[in-house]
Formats: sequence, structure tokens, C-alpha cells
Amino acid sequence: MNQKVKEAVQTILNELNGGNRKDIAATILDTVRSDHRTLQQLFWNVMLLAQIGYADSRYDLRNEASVNWAKKVKEVATRLNFDMGFPYI
Repeated sequence: MNQKVKEAVQTILNELNGGNRKDIAATILDTVRSDHRTLQQLFWNVMLLAQIGYADSRYDLRNEASVNWAKKVKEVATRLNFDMGFPYI
């Protein structure tokens, strides 16, 4: 497992614990938008693949909506042939 990625995701999760979701989302969006377009595509590709994987997660009431949303994302991605990710250009 890539330790730097794990630490970055853990940092985001820590910030979400009591942080403002809209501010955090805006920061992520601004950061991604300001980088190279190929890296933007790769970032969203990884987020899509993570959601597809999350669709098969166990859940209870605390994360049920997230897992159900991931299932819908997986359905659409599969229908559009994006279930292996976006094209790398």
C-alpha cells in the first residue's frame, strides 16, 4: 500500500471529523482544478474506482447512503464502460 496516499486520505478524514464539508469539498475541487489536466483525469479516475470498490462494502445506518450511492455509481460506470476507469490520454 502506498503510505503517502494512505496518510493523505487519513488527513482528509481527520479534517472531516468536525470540519465543514462544503469547505473541504471546495478545497479539494480547487486543488484538483489547479493541477495538470491529465492529473485531474487520473484523480477522478481513482475516485471512480474507489467508489466502484466501495459499492461492495458492508454497511449500517451510518454509511448506508454512501454504499447505496456507490452502487448506483458502479451501475452507471458499468453501463458506460467506465468500470475499469476513464481513458488515460
